[in-house]
Amino acid sequence: MKILFNKGKIYIENGGPLTWKAQDFIFLGEASAFQVRGGKNGGDNFNLLKFMRIKDIPKIERPREKLLKYGADKLSNAELLAILLRIGTKGKSAIDIAEEIIKSADGSFKGLAGKDTEEIIKIPGIKKDKVATIAAALEIARRISKQILKEKGII
Repeated sequence: MKILFNKGKIYIENGGPLTWKAQDFIFLGEASAFQVRGGKNGGDNFNLLKFMRIKDIPKIERPREKLLKYGADKLSNAELLAILLRIGTKGKSAIDIAEEIIKSADGSFKGLAGKDTEEIIKIPGIKKDKVATIAAALEIARRISKQILKEKGII
């Protein structure tokens, strides 16, 4: 999918081009978020990041840059996981793949920690190297949690 801003119009291409005039949009305070007037309940919200490759996203909206500027706690789970994945596939950004992984794990890192690596590899765009990276990050988190619990005398 391509997003183009040209001559007062926003063009979203997804199979066939869709065109809306710029006045049909209300920007929602973020460079990437907007609302189309007249949709369900007064307007449908869209996030352009869902339709863009990471390298096409404004730098400040990219997960790595966002983390460095605002801190890791300001990123969504999908953005954090996308940093570990590093790259997406043709037609899917690392953020898209990260969202699929998290969704397959009941929407949480806890769910992801309980998944078998073979289940994760079944997700399109995920190979052994990405699963190994995810498994290593989850193991680091598990060890940190265990150390904290030991220090507090809980285990």
